[in-house]
Amino acid sequence: MARLFVTPGVLWACLFGMPAQGAVTMNGTVWEFHYGDCGTWVDPVSSEGILFFDPYLAGTTYGWNEYTWSAQASSQLTLEWETPGTSHFYSANDGTGACDWVVNAEAATGSDAIHHFTAGDLEVRRYEYLRHWAMISDNTTGVELDSLVGVLVSYEIWNTGTEDLTNLRFLVGVDPEMEVGVDGTHATTNDVEDANGVGYNDWVSSTGGTSDFTLGFAACSVDATLGFASPTDDADVSLSDPDLGSTDEAMHLVFQQASVPAGQSVSLTFLLGVGTTSADTRTYTTQGVAGLLGADYCAECDQDGDGFLSGTCGGSDCGDTDVARNPGVAETWYDGVDSDCDGSSDDDADGDGFDATIQGGTDCDDSDSSVHPMAAEVWYDGMDSDCDGASDFDVDGDGEESDSHGGSDCDDSDPAVNAAATETWYDGVDADCDGASDYDADGDGEDHDAFGGGDCDDGNPAVSSTAVDTPNDGIDQDCDGFDAGDDSDGDGLTDAEEALFGTDPGDPDSDDDGLEDGQEVALGTDPLEEDTDGDGLSDGDEVNLLGTDPQATDSDGDGLSDGDEQAVYSTDPTDPDTDGDGLSDGDEVLLHGTDPLDTDTDNDSLEDGEEVLTAGTDPLDMDTDGDGLTDGQEVEGTSTDPLVADTDGGGVSDGDEIDQRTDPLDPTDDYPPEEPGPLDTEDTGNDDAMGPVGLGKGGCGCASAGSPDPGWMVLGGLVLGVLRRRRRG
Repeated sequence: MARLFVTPGVLWACLFGMPAQGAVTMNGTVWEFHYGDCGTWVDPVSSEGILFFDPYLAGTTYGWNEYTWSAQASSQLTLEWETPGTSHFYSANDGTGACDWVVNAEAATGSDAIHHFTAGDLEVRRYEYLRHWAMISDNTTGVELDSLVGVLVSYEIWNTGTEDLTNLRFLVGVDPEMEVGVDGTHATTNDVEDANGVGYNDWVSSTGGTSDFTLGFAACSVDATLGFASPTDDADVSLSDPDLGSTDEAMHLVFQQASVPAGQSVSLTFLLGVGTTSADTRTYTTQGVAGLLGADYCAECDQDGDGFLSGTCGGSDCGDTDVARNPGVAETWYDGVDSDCDGSSDDDADGDGFDATIQGGTDCDDSDSSVHPMAAEVWYDGMDSDCDGASDFDVDGDGEESDSHGGSDCDDSDPAVNAAATETWYDGVDADCDGASDYDADGDGEDHDAFGGGDCDDGNPAVSSTAVDTPNDGIDQDCDGFDAGDDSDGDGLTDAEEALFGTDPGDPDSDDDGLEDGQEVALGTDPLEEDTDGDGLSDGDEVNLLGTDPQATDSDGDGLSDGDEQAVYSTDPTDPDTDGDGLSDGDEVLLHGTDPLDTDTDNDSLEDGEEVLTAGTDPLDMDTDGDGLTDGQEVEGTSTDPLVADTDGGGVSDGDEIDQRTDPLDPTDDYPPEEPGPLDTEDTGNDDAMGPVGLGKGGCGCASAGSPDPGWMVLGGLVLGVLRRRRRG
């Protein structure tokens, strides 16, 4: 009696966010599928791949049998494709430890296993699950003779890049080896055939050399090529059909796709048959992919045929019955459907985690991910970033927008300041934003005199320094300190005030100094004294003409009275250093005897201030040390000391050394003034003896005993020549 068990797949999509876990195993009652880190059917640690239990041999030592060759790395996965100008190759073999792709997640239970890989721009998801399990028993005795399993293997290959790929090839390879006891040979009986008569080869299998154990692939697609070749990672391998021949080769399935556009996916499905009998394994496996076992195995994981596996098969298609729903589809927002299967809300177009307000959410701008209720508000950019509904131009939230953005709030950082606020006077804050001074409570245009203004009564708008005083009313309307009375001469002092000061109430300028009596009282000068400070200038001239202080004899503090500067020295009484030479006018006149109107009194090219304060030379003597060089020549030209006649101490003054063209800074070349210097080119009467330019007789450059070195003299001559030219210039 034959028994057939069909089991559903188990959802493992929740594990795809987990890191790779290393080798995993899908193991059940009579099957074990071991996977390596790269996802192939080989665990390099245990050297196990696909194992199956034979119930007929259970009483012997051969119950569990290895169907793949564990002695070498023969389980292979390879991906190859092209993009414009580039060929791509990714290979995985757990037996050799070579794995070109990244393993993102892998997991297994007793009846299914998932793997998730990244190979360049390709995301590859594989789902395997035990699709059926059959045991064949003797109808008479009930003894179980044979058993088999069919494992549905599905791949989703998703192009997540921006370029279309072409000529996709995917190779799945395994080297069958039915190890029953000590086999002694690796050869198996291999065959490729069109088992279901579909017009292309749909079955490839290997049967054990000394047993009827069978391992085979039943392809679901015409795009899959089946056959045998030596173990290889080349997806372009040429496959052959041994036609039931006994060969030691690996079994391969190569899937090909002409192109996979960017964002799209293709799926590959085949049924792996493992059994203890060749006939039953072939029958149940090929009939499963042909839909003859009561279900369409090939379409179970990609029912809509869009190339994406369903979520129940570990794929990324969230709507496997709708071709318009998969990760390659553009999302249509607000229709209640997650079209692109990204798992996000269909009412959150900008992906910021908040649904649009038009869909009942709280995101007031679902086209901008920087705008949502948890965003930090950026003021004055015209956007309600935090979706609180408040004006973007009202930072302090007082209901009025900033006046810098068309509103009336003059301080948008303080909610107590706005056009509707009550003004608190004299606190320095324009609380009601009317633009008026906070120190002018009566609004007459002048600040309170207690806060630097001129208004002596800030509660009365009729009182200010510009108001007209009403005589004899007891009120100081003009804030001059007096109540206006009779002012016979109109000088700003009432007759009564003039009586107090002793001035003439009939003469506006009692002392004839050019200032009215009232003006002098206001300035603090004596209205009865023409020259209050006694500097020789009338108070009126100092105020009206010169701008000097009529209460100070020396306005600029230079040591000269304003009168002397004006009448005697013609200097500026408001500038302590009229000629700008660094010495005050008073120091020039009183201490140094220099001209306060001339920066260089002795005409030596050094300013008087520089001579006194820096060089220490006499500003009245152009040659302080008497060496024949002006102070300016020594400081600015020869770099000699203007206070020492012989700077180098060689016995010859600096001026004579310059005339002789010797170095005034080198004592070794000094000669008495009556003797010519070594570089003297004037006619000295010794031309025959010295030679041209002082280089010895005949210009040979030979010097007599005791003469300076000729080479030094040439160099020194060049240097002193430069200095002499500077001096003459």
